[in-house]
Amino acid sequence: MNEKLLLERAAQGDRAAAGTYLGTHLPTLRAAARRIAAGRIDPDDLLADAVEGLLSKWADGRTQIESPRSYLLVSMRN
Repeated sequence: MNEKLLLERAAQGDRAAAGTYLGTHLPTLRAAARRIAAGRIDPDDLLADAVEGLLSKWADGRTQIESPRSYLLVSMRN
């Protein structure tokens, strides 16, 4: 399944599609979380909070996120 289709399904609340999408980006997101956390907070907690926010937006089905990976990176920085 291509990434665009995964994102469309995830945005409609399809948890399997969301998991597949996130799984493909997990190594990059984990590395970013480690850099952003910089020893101040747990990087896994930082990433989990960002993913939880994204999944919540996808679950409500009303929010269109063009680049979920960018959304997660910005969420972790904030």
